[in-house]
Amino acid sequence: MVGRALTKVYWRTSTYLSAEHAGHSKSEDAEKLRPKPYGYGMFWGSGGIGIPSVPEFWKVFHAGDVTVHHTKIESFSHQDVVNLQNGHSVATDMVILCTGFDKGYKAFTKELQEECGLYYDNTEYSRLTKLDARGEQKVDELLPFLRNPPVSSTQARVQPAHGPKQGKKHAYFIYDYLSYIDTLTRDLGLNVSREGNQFAEMFAPYRPVDYCGLIDEYFASRAKRKLLA
Repeated sequence: MVGRALTKVYWRTSTYLSAEHAGHSKSEDAEKLRPKPYGYGMFWGSGGIGIPSVPEFWKVFHAGDVTVHHTKIESFSHQDVVNLQNGHSVATDMVILCTGFDKGYKAFTKELQEECGLYYDNTEYSRLTKLDARGEQKVDELLPFLRNPPVSSTQARVQPAHGPKQGKKHAYFIYDYLSYIDTLTRDLGLNVSREGNQFAEMFAPYRPVDYCGLIDEYFASRAKRKLLA
């Protein structure tokens, strides 16, 4: 009971502080971006809540002329008009399809799909498929030993990320991403603790720079194992 009460207090407090920082109550459009369900939005928001946490995001949002629509794109017309399913039509200079957009391209006519490079003959390899193949070939050239993954020491849930599957599309992780990276790093025989001291290891966030030199470390580790063998 005490644990549940503390958990509720934590997430309610986090959600309240987030809402105060964002200023959801300042405008109708900002209110549309309030994480739901109310009171626990920070918990259920997961990775998506990170998008508006970019520095200066809310300052720029409130200072600009922004209209938020919670709907989908119905179609494009007149070359610069976006028709929405809620009945609104918006004249625009640019359309950015990003997180969560409909990959069915239903709003695009066939001609527009061809013009934007979204339509291709299924009997031929797509441009992205060719790029995937080129990337996979390059990885095989640089790290040919990954063709034989360390299956015996890898948990089943991360096995597909090794060997010939590199470069393929897999489900991404939100809460356990760092532990996933740790598992792969440990499988390669590398140092999992990348911070300079134990205090930083416990409290400092990990950044891409912490993994600089990882490839060189791996080659050095392989050379050392060969000498010991």
